[in-house]
Amino acid sequence: MLRYHMGWSDSQGRPTGGTEGKALRPNLCIFACEAVGGTWRKALPAAVALEFIHNFSLIHDDIQDEDEERRHRPTLWYVWGKPKALVAGNALRLMADM
Repeated sequence: MLRYHMGWSDSQGRPTGGTEGKALRPNLCIFACEAVGGTWRKALPAAVALEFIHNFSLIHDDIQDEDEERRHRPTLWYVWGKPKALVAGNALRLMADM
């Protein structure tokens, strides 16, 4: 399910060949770290956590607003139902804390 939400696979699990997201937040995190003398490797855990938090918020926002489409395809809750989408979103939130 998360691979689908991230744009890495279709709803049947087949690879799509890429991502639909811009990864703006994690890239800004890495660039900011490098701008103050750090290395991208040190910023990587925070960058991944930012992407997880962002996508957690998108999943929950889609459920709350009952949006049926995101990034030009059906939303996670629309494909798998609200309970499963909530669990997937919460999993992203928990992984961000790891």
